Amino acid sequence: MTNSQQNPVLPPVIWNIGQGRTLSMLGVTVTFKMESDATDGAYALWEYSAPAHFDGPAAHYHKLTDEAFYILEGTPLFQLEDQVIQTQPGSFVFVPRNTLHRFSNPGSTPIRMLTFRTPGGTEGYFDALITLIQESGGMQQVTRDDMRLLEQQHDQYAR
Repeated sequence: MTNSQQNPVLPPVIWNIGQGRTLSMLGVTVTFKMESDATDGAYALWEYSAPAHFDGPAAHYHKLTDEAFYILEGTPLFQLEDQVIQTQPGSFVFVPRNTLHRFSNPGSTPIRMLTFRTPGGTEGYFDALITLIQESGGMQQVTRDDMRLLEQQHDQYAR
């Protein structure tokens, strides 16, 4: 038995700019570069773009996943527990599981960053968010309780 039969090798992937499954909501664009199905659940990687003056998600934490951000454009503001940091292109932010965090873009230019999450699977959260918005008739109809319930279910998507 060869090594590749004992340890299956994932196929190589090359995505050009703009390629990958793309979701858009609330002015945000998420383009998946590696979904967890393509990494055997090990991780997911996506490009996240948000407009100027974007409030970002509420402070939250992930019970089962670690998250990392690499800033490509703009100057997003990150909160990690009690620490608030203004980042810039080339900055790297690592958020271990169970760390309260959030990010926003208070600046006047859009932001673009790569987001890496391990283990993979939580990209299903974005699909669920879009479904919630559509089924509610738009974000304005989504209640705080709806969002709290979805956020509580976030980690169910981790593998």
